[in-house]
Amino acid sequence: MADSRQQKLADLIVNYSIKVQPGESIFILGEPVSLPLIIEMSKAVVMAGGFPEPLVDIPEVGESILRYGSREQILAPSVFAQAMAEKADACIY
Repeated sequence: MADSRQQKLADLIVNYSIKVQPGESIFILGEPVSLPLIIEMSKAVVMAGGFPEPLVDIPEVGESILRYGSREQILAPSVFAQAMAEKADACIY
């Protein structure tokens, strides 16, 4: 069962902060701990007529890049996140 506080926060973010309109593509990024809120925001985006594009970031992957990666790998921007940010009508981080 969904937490009513998360539902209210998702509604506040989607319908008041970014005012999702029908047809808009909304990029939602969070860490695994925020998965319940990502789900509620995705539902709110759908109910507002938008298209949610959720992405769960895994912190350990970033840590591995920092620990074992070359300078080039560390400085390289995420191609996926960059493309999503350019194409999305709004981003929620």
